Amino acid sequence: MGYPAYNLTTLQLPAPSSAMTKAEYKSVYGIDLDAIDIRSFKLVIFGKDKFPIAQIKEVEDGYEIYFNGHILSITDVVQTSDEVYDVANSKPIYCHPIEFFVNSVIVGTCLIFNNSAEPINSWDKLKAVISSLPTSDNFCRLHVTASYISDKNIYQVCEIAYNKTLQEYRAVGLNTSDGTINTSINITSLTGVLVNDGVNKIN
Repeated sequence: MGYPAYNLTTLQLPAPSSAMTKAEYKSVYGIDLDAIDIRSFKLVIFGKDKFPIAQIKEVEDGYEIYFNGHILSITDVVQTSDEVYDVANSKPIYCHPIEFFVNSVIVGTCLIFNNSAEPINSWDKLKAVISSLPTSDNFCRLHVTASYISDKNIYQVCEIAYNKTLQEYRAVGLNTSDGTINTSINITSLTGVLVNDGVNKIN
């Protein structure tokens, strides 16, 4: 039994390099701007390049389409302008390369991405981030690459898990001494934790 093929098309809207009327636009590009759903378009063709649409704003007499530092204005006149603009609801993204250690007993690294430039540079701040993560089976989990020494056993830690019911943090991983997996150690009250954050803005 065969299945019908789906022809999925991403709608693309040409941006003129010089101002023109809607009638002129239709004559050149074959698109009647009064008969289409502007908000269904995802890409703008400008010259020989294609750009994703960052935002479509409805204005009093038409639309403004924001793309790659340009604004395609569709009113009585269709034109493209170069303007500095802020996209509504856009937020900067920061990468936090974290390194944490306690007297060489636990050493670990992880990456955290969020919208804050504030460094995560203390154990309390790191725990607060972990406890704010989405839950799975009542646990918030931060995946890390770490090792931990306790009672002369060496553990390879894969995550720090926060139990929302018990309100405790546990290092979860592999006990290399006997091969036990999913071994966890309560580190809620761990003291002397040093946390370094090389936070940097990536957009």
